[in-house]
Amino acid sequence: MTSSSAIETERSVVRLNFWAQNFYRAQLARSRWGCSFLRERGVSPAQVSSWQIGYAPAGRRTLVEHLQRRGAHPVAIEEAGLAIRDGDGVLIDLFRDRLMLAFHASTGAVIGFIGRARDPISASSRPAPPKYLNTPETRLFHKGEVLFGLDEGRHRLRRGAHPVIVEGPFDVMAINLASADHVGVAPCGTQLTPAHLAALTHAAPLEDCGLSMAFDGDRAGREALLRSYTQVFAAVPAATALAFPDDSDPAAFGAQYGPKALAAFLRRPVALADLVLDLTLRILTARSQPSNLRPPYPEERLAVLRGAVAVIATLPSHQVAQQVARLSQALNVDHHLVTEALINTSAHRSWEPFPLPKARLPAPRRSPPPMPQQLFPTRRPPSRRSLHRGRPPTRRRPRLPLGAYPQPSTTFVSFRTRHRSIDDAIFHRLPWVCHVVSGRHARAVAASTGNRQRDGHRPPVRCDVLAVGSLAKRMAGGSSRL
Repeated sequence: MTSSSAIETERSVVRLNFWAQNFYRAQLARSRWGCSFLRERGVSPAQVSSWQIGYAPAGRRTLVEHLQRRGAHPVAIEEAGLAIRDGDGVLIDLFRDRLMLAFHASTGAVIGFIGRARDPISASSRPAPPKYLNTPETRLFHKGEVLFGLDEGRHRLRRGAHPVIVEGPFDVMAINLASADHVGVAPCGTQLTPAHLAALTHAAPLEDCGLSMAFDGDRAGREALLRSYTQVFAAVPAATALAFPDDSDPAAFGAQYGPKALAAFLRRPVALADLVLDLTLRILTARSQPSNLRPPYPEERLAVLRGAVAVIATLPSHQVAQQVARLSQALNVDHHLVTEALINTSAHRSWEPFPLPKARLPAPRRSPPPMPQQLFPTRRPPSRRSLHRGRPPTRRRPRLPLGAYPQPSTTFVSFRTRHRSIDDAIFHRLPWVCHVVSGRHARAVAASTGNRQRDGHRPPVRCDVLAVGSLAKRMAGGSSRL
């Protein structure tokens, strides 16, 4: 696709989303359950207007027919993510019977939608639809990069407001209504990604204004927080959290106790590391002993200890000591045992604080890479057997450079067949202890050294028959007589 056609496609997507948003806003007054739901959540008419909340009718082709009457092409409607094909290939609406909220780009253009379904009826036999439904991936909308409420609170973030990451769009609205010093943003049904944090960092100086996480208090919210805290610590090591009660969220808390109570709650955050450890202990303890917060048996406490120190090992370094002390007090375990378990866990982890994507390995080579040339290479004639059979001469395994060999304190080298090793040990001053087993080897070493002297090479040590004999006497304990 050329650049001009890509630009035209993006303009078509923005235009269709703008028409769809106006259509949804006009349909909100016709939805009884939608208006009732907004009143229960404490959303005022002013918020409905400012957030441009709408309603998608329950008809299969209501939006498609409306856009086609305005001249939209069916392929363009499908590319914008507003409609899908059913089993018969008919283009139908993607969002049906849902409260609609829009995602905005930094320019203010509508790039996608999120729809909230009505609460399912317990007596109904039909499967409940997903609670939230996002626009599929398009040229402008990418779920892993867009945060709901970021464009609406961008100007407040630049003035120093404190960002709060929540789960749903109504939680964002509740936080923005409760406090002018806080701005809620939400990934809306998707896991928090580094792209989300990068977009938030671009909009606000997180090192100065900080960052808080306020996920729901139910099981899904706790699991989402435990999946996302490492990425938050990578962006803001001093991040905080808001621990809402069980089965509660910012929107429900604000609707039950009022915006002032929610604002007071926002001003009392806890350290994110403390909440992560508390949730980990809660989950691990429930698995081992559901009826007791502190497992009575040593085996169960040891299992909880191992799982908790694995989480502590992923925290920033300045948070580790405090969490070790808290874990020791929570499990009634000696501080040294917790520290030892943490050291054993950290020893099996890579040096990176957070896992990195695996690099693509190069293709394996058929032949080993060439080794460095030795200081004094020795040419050996081909063996008679290889010449007789017509094969190339046998290559001996090249030796590594001197620094690559292990350097133990005492290493005995035996010379049952050749004297080359003792020759190298003397000539290159290897810090090894060499054992000369006979005078014949010593005489061969002296002769080799003399030949190298005649060739212009100066050995670094004095090497003759007497020197080799004395080496044999000192190191091997044998006689120096050759």
